[in-house]
Amino acid sequence: VVDGAGRGLILALRLFGLDGPFLARAWDAKAAFEALPLPFAAVIPELATYWLGRVAPDPLPGPVRALTDTYDHHLLVDACDYGGGEAEAVVLAVAAFKEEEELRGEKGGKVAAYECQIGSGEALA
Repeated sequence: VVDGAGRGLILALRLFGLDGPFLARAWDAKAAFEALPLPFAAVIPELATYWLGRVAPDPLPGPVRALTDTYDHHLLVDACDYGGGEAEAVVLAVAAFKEEEELRGEKGGKVAAYECQIGSGEALA
């Protein structure tokens, strides 16, 4: 459900950006429609978002999409580095956790990591 409905939002962010007036106006229009005294008025915008999202392109890189088919739970972390080595520390911490899991006989089956080759700002451009 989140994947289907979220694709439309990601597409809107890519097309119109976060700073422009489009998203605020669209959200206000959705809220106004939901407030109408009509049957199912509160549900129709959600259904429309879900169905429109089903035709939007997949926002995830192929390797990440493959991970969603392999694992039941997911945590996406966008780590930035402000000159103090923060991003590298996150990568090292995940690698250390995965190594501990393998030493306990888990064979890394609970943890997988994908390091994006471009920054988030570049990905949305």
